[in-house]
Amino acid sequence: MALHRETETALLKPIIYTYNPGLVLGPRALEDFNILRSNSLTASAFKYSLEIDPSSLRLPWPSSFPASRQCKHWRDAENACISFLQEVYAIDPSERGKLPDGVSDQSTELALSQRARSAITNAVNAAIYMNPEASATRISMVTKFYLLAWLHDDVVEVNPEDAGLTFVDLISQIWLRDGFESQNTVEDDALGQQVMKGLLSYIHSTRDQPRQEFSGLKDFLDYRAVDIASDFVFACVRFVNSVNLSSAGAEPLDKLVNLARDHIILVNDLYSFEKEENDLQSKNATIINTVHYLKLLLSVESKAAKDIAYCLIQDIELQLHEELHKLRTLGSLDKTQFRYARAVIECAAGNVMYSVTSKRYGGKAAIPYKLSDSPQHQEASILALRSAGDTSSRRKGRVTSSAPV
Repeated sequence: MALHRETETALLKPIIYTYNPGLVLGPRALEDFNILRSNSLTASAFKYSLEIDPSSLRLPWPSSFPASRQCKHWRDAENACISFLQEVYAIDPSERGKLPDGVSDQSTELALSQRARSAITNAVNAAIYMNPEASATRISMVTKFYLLAWLHDDVVEVNPEDAGLTFVDLISQIWLRDGFESQNTVEDDALGQQVMKGLLSYIHSTRDQPRQEFSGLKDFLDYRAVDIASDFVFACVRFVNSVNLSSAGAEPLDKLVNLARDHIILVNDLYSFEKEENDLQSKNATIINTVHYLKLLLSVESKAAKDIAYCLIQDIELQLHEELHKLRTLGSLDKTQFRYARAVIECAAGNVMYSVTSKRYGGKAAIPYKLSDSPQHQEASILALRSAGDTSSRRKGRVTSSAPV
């Protein structure tokens, strides 16, 4: 973990699990992705985030991204979600809409159920890894939106007929009735509205019947982009980084953003495939997953479909690197455009980090992370690995793992 001040180790969120869905290929070193590293730019460029070196932490890392980043303010995000759910519990159940099974169960008036705590952990981890350069205020807000999206998804995935009846649907009706301004007084109204509009667009899309036929992989990925709330995801990226570009200003970055979008989809679907297949069999849940689509389209076994998806991920990483290198070589991006380009790469790398450490995706196959039995144990381990992490950070994107990737 390339942490350059020992005091920063206390800001690292402990890793509890790791998960490898059977990947056996190794990543490549791509130099321009070193913008993820703390020593690649001035210290002021990484005001709110820490570098995570997967090699030093011996994570099963399948990516050519040499590192990912984590927002320092994860405790603020976690506390914001806990307070938010407790406010939800205070609403009369007959008036608050549907929540996932188990989320609304409480052992005491203030305690949260295990399912609720898992939902919070998922939202916090995804938000802090995919939006690392966020202030305490903004990461708290974004994490609550992530939590809302997953609470909604967990209901409609199992019971599609409940779309329109969830707690999140109720919240969205209040937003539409009272206006976005009353719900978004935090720091940046224009960008905050984009976040909420992205979330509302996703919520409304779940009320439609899922498509069953597609003209090809691109058509499927375009449809899947709506299903994973990609507009919301990138609106969050712009919000936490204070990036407000005009259409003309955003256009040079369109290819980079679209590649990152497809990368996020494929990584998400590769890691969540086993969970979604199990949910399909056990709960008759809806499945919209690229690996599942490839499996049916090509009439291959699950292992082959996962290998194909992983090859696509590697190819997209090459394209992402080529596009990033081209943009940097041309030198045509202004400061705000470059900040967005870097934030998009941070988001994609953060999605890998979330997936690799996700109990939600791995389920019983997720392995307890031995170095994080306690924050103190993890801190001691990080300090012991510090010299290795600093050495690794000087090698061009080299990543290794104790488990096959």
